[in-house]
Amino acid sequence: MLAILRQGRWIGFTLLTLFFIALFARLAIWQMDRRQQRLAANRIISAQLDAKPLQYAALDQATAADPRFASAHQWRSISVTGTWDAAHQFVWRNQALGNNWGYDVLTPLLPASGPAILIDRGWIPAGQTSAGPNSVPAPASGTVTVRAWLQPSQPGARPHGIPAGQVLVVDTASMARGLPYPLIDGYGQLVHESPASPHAPSTQPGPALDDGPHLAYAVEWVLFAFIAIGGWWVYVRRAVEDAAAGDADRSTTSRPGGGSGSDTSPPPVPAGVGPSRPEVKLPPSIQQIG
Repeated sequence: MLAILRQGRWIGFTLLTLFFIALFARLAIWQMDRRQQRLAANRIISAQLDAKPLQYAALDQATAADPRFASAHQWRSISVTGTWDAAHQFVWRNQALGNNWGYDVLTPLLPASGPAILIDRGWIPAGQTSAGPNSVPAPASGTVTVRAWLQPSQPGARPHGIPAGQVLVVDTASMARGLPYPLIDGYGQLVHESPASPHAPSTQPGPALDDGPHLAYAVEWVLFAFIAIGGWWVYVRRAVEDAAAGDADRSTTSRPGGGSGSDTSPPPVPAGVGPSRPEVKLPPSIQQIG
């Protein structure tokens, strides 16, 4: 086997196999790192979900306008009392609820004092055309109390070519430019409102606190590494067996007599020597004629 592995093509094949084994092992470790990162993020989210809800009225304007506020308290519940501004609501394109695609409705909520807060009231289905939904449910009139999960703003360039009142990302700084009042940096994902609107959109679910597919992916990469090892071993074994068979054939053909191992042909007969013929005696009558 060592003699075979010293050949150039087998050296290259072995090095290539080792490269893929190292690559698959590295990808498995990377997936396990991703899993640990997700578990750590889930612990932070769980702590935010279990924390006491923030009272929006107790926040000063500087805190609410701080870009780091919503990011530091993502998934923290916040309680806000105010009135809906249906005249300045947006629809958020390309949003899914389960396996269905549509829009989320973003409506400003105006508290008694301080900046407004944008609330994702929930999901509505796509319309008959790509231009927008068929209709947008109106929010409840009068004063409402809303509990929502804080979410950070999503800064991004405002795209051209989409209808007015629609957005692809919730960039509150950009969206506030067209409003007659300031918005806090970030928005709320609606959990509950009181009194509830009879025709409200479908609220989006909370965060998924599982560990994701990373463990399964890591196991797959480890299996690929074992497949590479097994494939290398099968090819090496086959090469060793083929080499052994070739050596046996050459050993057999090198023997005298064509390599049959025994000579079963009859010995040659010397020239002039052959089997004796029996003497033929003629009848007396034929002998007399002769």
